[in-house]
Amino acid sequence: MMVFSLVLVVGPGWAAAQGTVAERYKQARELLSEAPKQAYELAMGLEPLAGVDELRVGLLADAAMAAGMTDEAIELLEAFARATPDDGHAFRARLDRAELLLLVGKGDEALSLAQSLRGSKIGGRRVERRFFLSRLMRLQHDIYASRSDDKGAQARAKSLARDLIKGYPAEAATKRAGLLVSVEDLSDAERFGRAKTLFDTWDYHGAREEFERLYKDAKYQRESRWFLAEIALNRLRDRPKEAEGYFAELAKIGPKQEESLYLLARSQMRQERYDDALKTMDRYLAAYPRGTHVQVIHYYGGWLHYDHRDNERAIVGFRAYMDRYGYRSRHSSYVLGFWAWAHMRLGQWKEAVGVWEQMRRYGNTLVEGKALYWQAYALEKLGEQKDAQARLNVLKSRYSVSYYGMLGEQLRAKINGEDARASQVWWPEGSGTANDRPRKRIDEFPIAGLNAAQKKSWERVRILVELDEREHARDALKPIYERLIALVPAAERDQWIHALGYYVGDYNRMWQLATGGSISAMPAVPDPKALRTVMAYPRAYKDIVLSTTGEFDLPPELMWSIMRQESRYKP
Repeated sequence: MMVFSLVLVVGPGWAAAQGTVAERYKQARELLSEAPKQAYELAMGLEPLAGVDELRVGLLADAAMAAGMTDEAIELLEAFARATPDDGHAFRARLDRAELLLLVGKGDEALSLAQSLRGSKIGGRRVERRFFLSRLMRLQHDIYASRSDDKGAQARAKSLARDLIKGYPAEAATKRAGLLVSVEDLSDAERFGRAKTLFDTWDYHGAREEFERLYKDAKYQRESRWFLAEIALNRLRDRPKEAEGYFAELAKIGPKQEESLYLLARSQMRQERYDDALKTMDRYLAAYPRGTHVQVIHYYGGWLHYDHRDNERAIVGFRAYMDRYGYRSRHSSYVLGFWAWAHMRLGQWKEAVGVWEQMRRYGNTLVEGKALYWQAYALEKLGEQKDAQARLNVLKSRYSVSYYGMLGEQLRAKINGEDARASQVWWPEGSGTANDRPRKRIDEFPIAGLNAAQKKSWERVRILVELDEREHARDALKPIYERLIALVPAAERDQWIHALGYYVGDYNRMWQLATGGSISAMPAVPDPKALRTVMAYPRAYKDIVLSTTGEFDLPPELMWSIMRQESRYKP
């Protein structure tokens, strides 16, 4: 029998003393998917990893499973579960172990282990928890189902099968053949609950199939109609005509008449029957003058015409919206942009300039920057090059390192008869010279103020980084991060936040500190010598950025700038 032990001795000299161990660990990890037997043999030769030996044991377990070494994997998974400090990882290892035990014919031992896992802390996202819990239930079902001569075991298996079909209908563990109960064995009430669970877990095709069956029953018809309409219009988005029919009925009676009338209009919009949609929206405004969707309906009063390039009517609708709601509504900046573009489509350049001017009041990269660029474009069309250049100068001074800043420089080159390719126009001098090298050495961190437990956690972080387990390092750093930052002098806080971020691969904290989490922060030419510049523009996804910009001969900082101004950006 193999014995796996944890060596908990840690110290600042670990990285130097165990450097070769770290390299062999990383090599074994890289071999795992392509050559698991070789990865196993290499990992078996590793010395215990001080303070984080569960990683070595976990690597051995993964390699053994991938290589089909079932007996070794069973033992290693238990060793890993005992070693890991993460309850969720321990649960998953023991679940893997129980499934392997059943595979090798040790059903009683597998059942005992499975029963001990009920009520365990799993962690992770909801979809992950459902995945593992359904696997646990299916494992118990299969064990009981295999005892064909035991009536009690058969009854227990059938009960578990029902629970799986009703509570976990979309999970792979349930869909796998062999359950002792089928969907057809459920009552209509149970199938209705199952249909709603399918809907809640994003299996819309499965939910539709069930709701279509239940729709024939008067008891479930109204609610099934709602779900079928939602699936058709908003989830699978594949049957707007069908959704229209459902919402037309739901708008007449029941608890969701207002929402249904609005969604009736939306289903007509999806079919591009805009005149019908506008009539339905008029019905909504008459019936619900203070309804939830009044404002967006007034917005559509312009946008639907705009989308069909009926620009004159769109202008009337957009003007009416602004007269009604002013500049502070949810849609005001969008309305101004579409309104201005309606004029531009008609070649009404002077009118467009005026509407773009109104849009400038919002003052950020994506709104004022856009307005300045298109103002300059319209002014150039009017032959007013001097005024166009003036707008481009404002754009350059305020939002130079932005998408619209680059477009502005290309427009300037075009006006001046110069090469307008992005690789040839103006870009700030000093681009690429910002030094993102940490200003502080991690081994000089003032840890004297940490207690014994915190020092142990800090040393764990350092070992994980040495092993290139950055994700684990970030998780280990979280509980002590605020305490670490509190230990450093206020004047050096930025430097340590930056250094820690690069150490564990966490660019988000430094970006949040430098920008306040705003994608519009620091849009003008940054100081390449300032630390907050590299904190605000972290060089994330470096290989991809360098490859892409190199292909088109663009400054990499342009792509980093544009990435940072994307609304979903999170370094």
